[in-house]
Amino acid sequence: MHPQLEKRWKSLENRREVLVERVSALPEVRRNHRPPDGTFSPIELIQHFALAEAGNLEFMRKAPPKSLVGLNPKPTFFFHRTVESLRSPSKAVATLPSMKPKSPATLELAAERWAEVRVETGEFLEQVRDPHDAMVRFNIMFGLASASDYLDLLEAHTLYHEERFPKV
Repeated sequence: MHPQLEKRWKSLENRREVLVERVSALPEVRRNHRPPDGTFSPIELIQHFALAEAGNLEFMRKAPPKSLVGLNPKPTFFFHRTVESLRSPSKAVATLPSMKPKSPATLELAAERWAEVRVETGEFLEQVRDPHDAMVRFNIMFGLASASDYLDLLEAHTLYHEERFPKV
């Protein structure tokens, strides 16, 4: 993995582990408690990360980074706006239905799924020679993102939920 990507990836992995530990440290009854504002419970939050990042993996499976070599990344205005919104966690950002947990899970299952998604994502990052090379061909709403753009999205998403962690 490119050293710049590896540094950011390791930081994201550390933040994932800390977030899972934060939920694990809660009393059992608090892990599934959904705040009155309707946001995710702590376990649903871990499920949400797994679902969101698994959705991104679908794009990478359809068009792996190796197949995007030579293409010029061009994330859309909507992609950049989403990243900026996530970087400002004081305002709520809408969640796509596909990224909302539909059934209860244990912390262990949710954390295991998120870790599995991260392993596969790391394998796709290994295919990228340079941080600015194309990595993810999203839908028309997000466009074609570089590896650096993709990590910007993951970092902003993580920050958003670290700052808005359920008040239980």
